[in-house]
Amino acid sequence: MRARSAFLLCLALACGSPTEPSPTLQFEGLVVFGIPTLPITAQALEGGIKVSGVIPTPTAEYTLSGHLRAVGGNKLVLEVVVDKTQAGAPFPVQNYYEGRIGNLSSGSYDLEVTHTLHITTPQTATVFHGVVHVP
Repeated sequence: MRARSAFLLCLALACGSPTEPSPTLQFEGLVVFGIPTLPITAQALEGGIKVSGVIPTPTAEYTLSGHLRAVGGNKLVLEVVVDKTQAGAPFPVQNYYEGRIGNLSSGSYDLEVTHTLHITTPQTATVFHGVVHVP
């Protein structure tokens, strides 16, 4: 009986406990014309959150990338990074982005969106902070 109990205990420890799936991020950024700015929005989706916004840059030489961090329980931080990475037109442009955070269980999420601009010196600002209820 002891051997069986010890075997079951070892099996349970080896398997560990079930873990929550990790959130995923699909991110796109593109240059747009004719809109000076749009508010940062966060929209709940089935199993996820769609975040969108616009970042102006002094030229079309900049690209956007998105990075997602899950911080503890239900806190998510989406960092949108602006880097000078390509040749482009020498006039101001607007950069629209859309990030789709997926693989979320239903519940309330504390979402923070930051913009990190590498234009002259790196500057980071929180541009959105709120609770999003995922169905």
